[in-house]
Amino acid sequence: TSIQAEAAYARELAHDQLPALTPSAEAISRITAHMMEVLQLILRELRPVGLEAFGLAASLEQLVDSRNRSSHGRCLHTLKIDGDVGGLADNLNVSLYRIVQESLTNAQKHADARHIAVTLRCDGNELRLYVDDDGRSEPGSTFDGGLGVLGMRERVQALGGRLTLTLRDEGGLRVEVVVPADAGRPSPAANVQEMHA
Repeated sequence: TSIQAEAAYARELAHDQLPALTPSAEAISRITAHMMEVLQLILRELRPVGLEAFGLAASLEQLVDSRNRSSHGRCLHTLKIDGDVGGLADNLNVSLYRIVQESLTNAQKHADARHIAVTLRCDGNELRLYVDDDGRSEPGSTFDGGLGVLGMRERVQALGGRLTLTLRDEGGLRVEVVVPADAGRPSPAANVQEMHA
């Protein structure tokens, strides 16, 4: 915002005193406006709009619908949710959303997938997330290299779960996440300590 204000001031001065600088001041203003738009997009990506208000299921539906629209028929994204995922801890919701988001991006961008199926199952004690794609994956891949995969691993480990990436027999990749359904909630011992503090 400060850069935008300074650019507007420079544009006024240039217009009145140094007309040759006007195109540069206007370019700074345009670039700054673009940076602000990109920043807003990044902030929306960091904290999905509606996740707290509408819950994980609705947010995943919106994400899948958005990816289907933006792929213009090049890739079909599907979502299936089994069980109740309505009462999960906020950080578990955010982590699952981010893992799905990263998995969709990787499958479409790096593996050129034509179909990506997201399945989330909750049996009361355990959550299982599967993201299956039909993209190109090299046999013998270790999937260790990218920051996206590293970020997913760290999220899952912080929740006391496990992340597995395996090649599918029919081609493509399976991302599998298994976490306790109560992950992200304070332990009863922590609550007792907080009460005595």
